[in-house]
Amino acid sequence: MSPSISVPESEQPTAGSSATPSEAGSGGIGTEPTGTGMAGMWRSDSGGGVLGLKESADTDEPNKISVIFVSGGLECRGIRKVEEPERKYRIAMLCERGGKPVKEEDRGGDLTYGGGDTVTVKWFKGKTGSETFTRYGDWPES
Repeated sequence: MSPSISVPESEQPTAGSSATPSEAGSGGIGTEPTGTGMAGMWRSDSGGGVLGLKESADTDEPNKISVIFVSGGLECRGIRKVEEPERKYRIAMLCERGGKPVKEEDRGGDLTYGGGDTVTVKWFKGKTGSETFTRYGDWPES
């Protein structure tokens, strides 16, 4: 039996594939981003999906969902473990499609944030290679 990866509705990002940074009135998604830290909504430069990074304390023992990845009906939620504060993280996510766990698509990777408006994930589980994400929105406020 797979562990549940439910996230309260108030903490789930909603990102339409047609959202653009200039769109307004979409609950924080698609509006001009104002964040300067790692927390926010990040769109893959290669069209691979949307990565949501919630504000979370840097820790090597994470216990709260702080990473969400959405791509083509796949919804993944997980945690990030600090490797180098405010710069490098190990991320791990359990994935679902249509509300059912899809273990073979679970994601794992090393996330690097160098400041600014991009993050890079070097995938080692669920995908291969590196993927760059560009900030396009702030995390929706609860």
